[in-house]
Amino acid sequence: MHKKTIGAWVLAILIVLALSLVAAPDAAAEGFAVKNFHYFRPAADGSGILFTHGSESLSWLGMHYGGYIDDSIDPLQVNFDNGDEERLVENQVAVNALYSIGLTRFANLGVAVPVVAYRTINSEFDDEDIPTTLVEDLRFEAKGILFDRRRRCYGLALNLTGTVPVDARDNSFATDGEFGLTARLIADLGRTWWTVALNSGYVYNPGADSGELKMETGDELLTSLGATFRLRQYGSILVDTAFRSPLDGLFTNENTSYGEAAVAYRYFLGNFTPVALTVGGAAGLIDGAGSPLARVFIGVTVYENRLKRGR
Repeated sequence: MHKKTIGAWVLAILIVLALSLVAAPDAAAEGFAVKNFHYFRPAADGSGILFTHGSESLSWLGMHYGGYIDDSIDPLQVNFDNGDEERLVENQVAVNALYSIGLTRFANLGVAVPVVAYRTINSEFDDEDIPTTLVEDLRFEAKGILFDRRRRCYGLALNLTGTVPVDARDNSFATDGEFGLTARLIADLGRTWWTVALNSGYVYNPGADSGELKMETGDELLTSLGATFRLRQYGSILVDTAFRSPLDGLFTNENTSYGEAAVAYRYFLGNFTPVALTVGGAAGLIDGAGSPLARVFIGVTVYENRLKRGR
């Protein structure tokens, strides 16, 4: 059997297994919000920058796969009603496993499996039973490409991301508790040595009230803007930003608004290999839950377009 056909079957099996694991409980929380505050989410198909998706197609049964590890410092600092400001999560190490395939040159389909490998909880909140390891919401991404930047130097695409909880627990801060959907409009522009990408999106997130932290979850708006600068044949510098906020009261609630900026270096390991190493760091831009004080990350990915057209 052809290896690309095998890859298609692997993806189908992964999707079936993932859906069979879904057992999402009711999202109503007794104390803290059932909300995912781990927002480092590289695109499953490897397109774009880091936070920002691109319009690139993987072509017919072309594949992208790999993974990222990130370590964030103070990713969850919250403000209580009495005026106290506390760190709930002091440090968190997480893993993102990515896989995507090109169904046609106009459509990509991907899946991401994010896992909180370990995190350090503020000892003052030991009695809140905040889990130190758990599987985050699975992400399924479908992207339709109207214009592919690799072909036209400008691109336009629509990405739909579904999030499916498999390990939702109260006070987890790494799951939205229920199925969610994000619609993201992708626009990018680039030439041989640079690319700029912009995303605007709407997040449908079923609401869940949290009386203690006032972290009502609900629909959100998101935007991200990033750029890639290709220094030479093997290396690129990536600069990216991401923001998100509830639709009701944009950036007025410190506990639910988010902003982060990242810088990274990507290196392809040789002339005729699709394997890339990405290392970088990030920092929070606003004082919101999910915006880390600092983040470092490393990723190893395989990108089939590297061998076809490396514009």
